[in-house]
Amino acid sequence: MSLRGNTIKVMEVICDDLPPLAFNDGEREVVVCEDSFVRKGISLDEAFYILKDEIGFDYFNHLEPVTVEGRFTGIKLLVSPNMQHYLKRLKYPESEYEDFVDYNNAVTPVSTSKTNIVIDSNKGIYLENNIDKTYPLKKTSKRMEMISILCSKDNVRLGEFEKRTDRASTVVMQEIRKINSVFRSKLNCAYDLIVRVPTGGYSLNKDHLNIKTLL
Repeated sequence: MSLRGNTIKVMEVICDDLPPLAFNDGEREVVVCEDSFVRKGISLDEAFYILKDEIGFDYFNHLEPVTVEGRFTGIKLLVSPNMQHYLKRLKYPESEYEDFVDYNNAVTPVSTSKTNIVIDSNKGIYLENNIDKTYPLKKTSKRMEMISILCSKDNVRLGEFEKRTDRASTVVMQEIRKINSVFRSKLNCAYDLIVRVPTGGYSLNKDHLNIKTLL
C-alpha cells in the first residue's frame, strides 16, 4: 500500500491505538476517539472520509461512526488481517520487523484473567501479589492527581481534566501516554492503566485490571 499526507497520519493513529499484543491473524475491532486524530491535526470527518473512500474495505471489513447524543465522537472499525500486516510494518522498522514476528509468534497466549493491582496514594501503583513491581508516585504529584480523578468516576472527559488539573489538553494527553508507558514497564504488564472510551473521555482499564484503591 502506498500512502501519503494525512492518509499516512490516519494510519499512524490507528497503529498507535493497537498495542503489540493486538496484532493477530484475525479481525480486530478498534474504536478510535476524536482526540487521537486531533493530535495529528486531522478532523474526525476527514479521518472518516480517508478510511472510507481512500483506503476502503480491502483493509477494513467494517467501518462506522460512533455518536453520543447526536455528536460524532469516534470511529469504530474492524481491522482485517491485511491491514494488521501493514500496521506491523508501519509500527516496527523494516530492520526489526522479522524479529518482531518471531517474538510475536513465540509468546505464550495472553491469559484471559485480569491483573490485580493496587493504587496506593502513599506507595504508588503495584501488583497486588508482588509489591516489588511498583510504579512509585508521590501523593502530591500531578500524575497521581490524574489517576485519583479517574478512581473517583468511570469516565472523565478531557475538558474536566483540564479544569481539575489546570493543564492544557495537549499536556493531559501527553501525561496519560507517559503514565501508561511507565505503568507497563514498571509492572511488566501487557495493558495500559488508562484507556480511551467511545464517548471521548478516559477511564481506568477495568476490562483487563482488577483495581484496589488505597487513597
